[in-house]
Amino acid sequence: MGKKKKKDVIRLELESVIPILKNKLVSTLADLFEQNSGRLEFLKLCQRVEYTIRAWYLLQFEDLMQLYALFEPVYGASKLNQQTLTPDDIDCLEQNFLYYLFEVMDKSNFKIISVDEIEIALSAQYRLNLPIVVDESKLDRRLLTRYFAKHPQENLPDFANKYIIFRRGFGIDHTTAYFIKSKIDTIIWRIWKCLMTVTGIKWLIYGRSSGRRSMKEPEKPLEISIATEQDGLQVERIRIEKLKLRRAKTKKETERNIYVKHFKNIPMADMEIVLPEKKSPGLTPMDWTKFLVSAAIGLVKEVIISFFMLLQKGKATRQELDQHCEEFIKQAFGESCNFDVDDAIQKLQKLKIVSCDTLGRYACVDVRHANEIIGTTTEEVVIKAKQGDSSSAT
Repeated sequence: MGKKKKKDVIRLELESVIPILKNKLVSTLADLFEQNSGRLEFLKLCQRVEYTIRAWYLLQFEDLMQLYALFEPVYGASKLNQQTLTPDDIDCLEQNFLYYLFEVMDKSNFKIISVDEIEIALSAQYRLNLPIVVDESKLDRRLLTRYFAKHPQENLPDFANKYIIFRRGFGIDHTTAYFIKSKIDTIIWRIWKCLMTVTGIKWLIYGRSSGRRSMKEPEKPLEISIATEQDGLQVERIRIEKLKLRRAKTKKETERNIYVKHFKNIPMADMEIVLPEKKSPGLTPMDWTKFLVSAAIGLVKEVIISFFMLLQKGKATRQELDQHCEEFIKQAFGESCNFDVDDAIQKLQKLKIVSCDTLGRYACVDVRHANEIIGTTTEEVVIKAKQGDSSSAT
């Protein structure tokens, strides 16, 4: 048997994001209840869990925005002067803001890009070029240095004392083109390789032992294939010269995409150049709200799945519960993720609907009792009042 060809494989860590819509997840879990009363109680519990978690994040959002108002580039300096704070107080507020910021990014499943990920990104031939310019001479290197001294993290990049890059997830970029130059290079390379093999020049120059690896293959990755494993994903790069040629599809698939772009506070003079010339991107309050909504919805899904698994499977340790949740997501939806059971358990215990025994096993109360413990939320009161107003109006 010949030697197995070495594959160009990159291992990717599974993301903790649950790739399922919340409504689909809730409806699927509710349909597993045999009795209609149990189904309705579970739907009410899911609603109350979401309202409560959103309220927690709303309080965090208010604290974050109050601190950000003191440091935002336009009016932050004047607001700091109005507070008559000492330099030590300002340093403390800066560190508090960074703490809330990193917490929100973490709960939204954004991770700080590591040294290894930077090296992989820089070694690739294809890169996404964004029109963002960073003038490092104007950056404060003490701010992040002090933060990471108090909150150390492993494998930080070299520029972590100046700025931080967050990432979330990964994707596959599909490019449609004729690739004329790449195809010509591949055809020439294959003809030359065949000619050298037929004439015997290949064996004279490179020798028989290295004949199979005679010519350096051009570095042109085009397609990838993905294989899942228990601890992550394996992505294989298949280079263009190794592809099996086929006739292109004549029927073009119809795109069903809706593109929505939002611009705010743009001067009329800059309207023509705002798209290509935005050099200093920043986060608006709407962006912060999107981060918090993303974090809240993700945590809601984790809490709901964890509670349902404890309800169905009975007592379980953290590791067993994590495994139950991942297996259920795979079986019910055909999706894989690195389920984050720690946050879910923490929130379930705060809600007082899950308890832990001396052996480290977690157990939940029944659905009706869980609804009684959480109680009626403010949102439910508002909805009932709104329904009462609409009925009286008719």
